[in-house]
Amino acid sequence: EYRRSRYLVRAWTQTSAPLARTDDGVITWPSGLSGSISHKDLAIALTIAESRSWHSLGLDLEDCGRMQLAFESRLCSPTESVLLQRLAGEDVAKKLALLTALFSFKEAIFKCCFPLSGIMFHFQEAEVTVLDLENGSASAHLLKSVSPLTPFGTKLTGWLARIDDGGRQYVLAAT
Repeated sequence: EYRRSRYLVRAWTQTSAPLARTDDGVITWPSGLSGSISHKDLAIALTIAESRSWHSLGLDLEDCGRMQLAFESRLCSPTESVLLQRLAGEDVAKKLALLTALFSFKEAIFKCCFPLSGIMFHFQEAEVTVLDLENGSASAHLLKSVSPLTPFGTKLTGWLARIDDGGRQYVLAAT
């Protein structure tokens, strides 16, 4: 997936140069572009945009089959746990899908914000307030200033998609 994703970037950007990385592991996109890549189990997700319109992008792809209910306490604030309970009720499969979406959206937020400053932040420092897998929308706010463009309280909106790849279920999140 790694090599194929880089091949796609070179094809779409029409450059032969490899994608360099900073010491922090952040991809250095070709001049004038920003983007994000995610890959899991032979699936690849990629987004590229002009950097004059999008300073940074975050994209994450997660396999629903890998999520466990035990991860909730590490991924969710108490408010997010209430949100999951309200949305899923007693439906364990729905709760796992929502927990996967929450995780994926927080990963997308990290991938979007970290390149702007290199400031590390963790799952508990972004709080999801909207998580709608049916309509494909998500929102969160930052509980920590992570760059000049994303201070404490910044509201981030994003998109969610459920993907069925021959029996494997994925959630794709972007911000």
